[in-house]
Amino acid sequence: MRLSREGWIIVLIGIADLATTLLWVNNHGAQEANPIFRRYLDMGPIWFSLMKMVMLLCPVFLLEWARRRRPLFATWGSRFAIAAYLSLYLVGVVKLNPQFLDPGSMYPPDSTFARMDSGLQTDRVNAEPAPVSLEGMPITQLRFLRYHGKYADRMD
Repeated sequence: MRLSREGWIIVLIGIADLATTLLWVNNHGAQEANPIFRRYLDMGPIWFSLMKMVMLLCPVFLLEWARRRRPLFATWGSRFAIAAYLSLYLVGVVKLNPQFLDPGSMYPPDSTFARMDSGLQTDRVNAEPAPVSLEGMPITQLRFLRYHGKYADRMD
């Protein structure tokens, strides 16, 4: 089966979504916007990538199959899917990861951890943080903490 131009655009957007999600989650503490895919991401990047490709390619092949029977409907459906995918992707990035809008805030100040971690004392400059349990913390938050050097000695 040969993919239409719209089918290729949807696949390329999906691959870009997959690549940027893995890059930003692993390197910059970003979050996955979709709760279903967030679960797969917690299972690991291989499961996340596999399920992302399955959930991307199945609708593309359905649209290509429909194109043989109702070409105008499939073309408009594909174009709607492109617009919806791009819109949801941009809204998700901006809503869950506002630090990407301000490049200077890519590395949050320590006050971020003071809000996140109730055991961190900010009233004294050289205060030692209270012990924090990392047990049960989501993998994306652990990656964020590891990337920024917080509790790295306790994560291996």
